[in-house]
Amino acid sequence: MKAIKTLWASAAALAIVLVYAAASAAPVRIGDWYLGLELPSFALSSGAMTALWAVCYTCDVVVLCRAIVGKKTSRSVAVIASGVAGALWSFTFFSLHSLEAALVFAITAAALRIAAAVLCFKDALARIVAAVASAAALYCAVLAYFVTIMNV
Repeated sequence: MKAIKTLWASAAALAIVLVYAAASAAPVRIGDWYLGLELPSFALSSGAMTALWAVCYTCDVVVLCRAIVGKKTSRSVAVIASGVAGALWSFTFFSLHSLEAALVFAITAAALRIAAAVLCFKDALARIVAAVASAAALYCAVLAYFVTIMNV
């Protein structure tokens, strides 16, 4: 029975993450506006950023699955809310070209990922995986900050 519960939790976690990952990817257009931005020297290439987000979303699936199985609602909410904030960052940055609004969503997403990691304090695997996603989100928030101050 536990295996079936874990399988359903995995499927649910994957479906949820795929929804906000798709919402995050939909507005991404590397066009003249983006190419005209001044980027800090530590900015990753678009290919590396794609890989970074793939790692984050994989971490989200693991943390969310373990939260569903363990009935950890607050952890589930933090992970899902961070994904929604990330999708809103993508929309405000790539579609609206609003660096300031995007910065707010990047900071919010990072704070929620850190909250999810903190809520994993009794689950060693989820804590490690959530820490990886938190570090990536924190990098993205710092990058968003520097992009904003360099271009506004």
